[in-house]
Amino acid sequence: MFDVWDSCYSFDVAFFVNIARHKSIKVKYQDEKGKEKTKQFNDDLSELFQHEIDHLYGKLATDYLVDNKKIIMRDEWERRYNR
Repeated sequence: MFDVWDSCYSFDVAFFVNIARHKSIKVKYQDEKGKEKTKQFNDDLSELFQHEIDHLYGKLATDYLVDNKKIIMRDEWERRYNR
């Protein structure tokens, strides 16, 4: 697991939330011909796929918040982390 600052266009990228994500995931899916495939994603791609797969199940990053102190407004996040 690793902590990431996650944001989303679903909430207009107005703020970021700090949540835990798996560092590595394995995804099983079907290609356009219906052939089953499995692929492993690590680090940044792992986080991205977890974020997008969550949307398929109606989840947002905010659903994972366990501490409301881990929310930061976009302008503050940019001052701290976007260099």
